[in-house]
Amino acid sequence: MVTSIENSSYGSLAEKYSTDTAEVLKLAICATKDAAKNRGITKAPVVDKVISEIEEVVRDEMSRDLEPEGVSLEIQYFLSYLDANVLLGVISERKAEEIMHFYTES
Repeated sequence: MVTSIENSSYGSLAEKYSTDTAEVLKLAICATKDAAKNRGITKAPVVDKVISEIEEVVRDEMSRDLEPEGVSLEIQYFLSYLDANVLLGVISERKAEEIMHFYTES
């Protein structure tokens, strides 16, 4: 199930939520492929391994108690993209934590 929240000031879509694991997985895989592409990583076995690891994380997260509206697709994309960069060895976990801190503070 997808829930959209509209921004009444502008009448546009502000954020989209989902409780559908398949939809969230599809988005996470897209974020992972985008991270690899943006970093010039084209070796299929490397990308496939990272996708498998991201899928495992998402399935685990989706199996836990979710908020009634589900997970934010915007935040899920961001987290998957960031995790993929760590798993691809492009950034360290510490750098990812710094980015997360900056993101949550802004």
